[in-house]
Amino acid sequence: MAVPGATVEPKDSTRPYLRPTPIAWALMALAALAALLWLVTDSKPQLAIAVALAAAIGIDAVTARGAVTGLALRLHGPADVVAGEPTDWLLRVEGTRRPVTVQPAILPRPQKLLVEGARPGRVTMPPFVVGVVHHLVFDTTATGPVGLFEAGRRFRVAPTTPVYVGPRPLPVDPEWPTPRAVGFGLSEVAPLGDDLFRSVRPYVRGDERRRVHWKATAHHGELMVRESDGTGVVALQVVVDLGRPGPDAERTAGWAASVAGDALTKGWRVQLVTLNAKPVPHALVALGSPFGIPPIFGLGPPVPMDLLARRVSSHQDISHQLATAGFGAPVTPKWPGLTCVVSSGGVEWP
Repeated sequence: MAVPGATVEPKDSTRPYLRPTPIAWALMALAALAALLWLVTDSKPQLAIAVALAAAIGIDAVTARGAVTGLALRLHGPADVVAGEPTDWLLRVEGTRRPVTVQPAILPRPQKLLVEGARPGRVTMPPFVVGVVHHLVFDTTATGPVGLFEAGRRFRVAPTTPVYVGPRPLPVDPEWPTPRAVGFGLSEVAPLGDDLFRSVRPYVRGDERRRVHWKATAHHGELMVRESDGTGVVALQVVVDLGRPGPDAERTAGWAASVAGDALTKGWRVQLVTLNAKPVPHALVALGSPFGIPPIFGLGPPVPMDLLARRVSSHQDISHQLATAGFGAPVTPKWPGLTCVVSSGGVEWP
């Protein structure tokens, strides 16, 4: 599933910047010298040279600047991003008049993407850390017909839906305990759930032998079988204690993703418990020049954290919740099934 596209508003881009190349500086010096000689000698050839060079320089500068003036960016990317892994995004540049190059304004600098026309191109983003991507910054550059000037413009692109960067599941041995089933009828693939029943009835030809209830048979004096009421489900509550920020917290999040994902694979019902740090965008800063260093984003406002205990039914649910998990130990809510606490010390079963 792709991230919804987002257009760039004018306030989210800089003015076009123009930078002459060394050849342009040399030609400007030559034009100035020709103009000076014309003033001294009143030579028409010198005037023609000065005018021709000035016209070529001016046309190249105007063309380069116009190539980045009417641009608009639209970005599509993966819905799920794993921390520490590069990802491919589709970038569409609209309003192109000449070929332009696009490069994410982040460090380390990725490879530039050459865009010709409105056909989307693929840009590879360096690895992100666990969290939420609210916007990305791109530098666009173009040159004039002769290549004397390079024009640039910086854009801030904000997807309409934030992109969640979840932790990479890390292998861990949770030492699974003997499961016990709770509820019934919630899953048909719970291999370790108990077969629950609500009553017994007389045996009917064709009933399975394993359904015979011997105590009821002895009590009633005839063969009785259990009347099934569904399959029990193993329920697991995964409590994530990230502790303090740092490598231990990243490793803990990876362990939690692995434990919760393995439990879903077993067909268990899983509840993930974290401190929820609601995603807040970083404070917006001046974008700066497209020929300068990438912008440094400041910290956002303090984020109030609350307890989030939510049933997860897919690996995407796990990734999204862990992407916004806050640091610290959440209070464990009541739960009828199994409970494990994942912390920097590993997986514990209270």
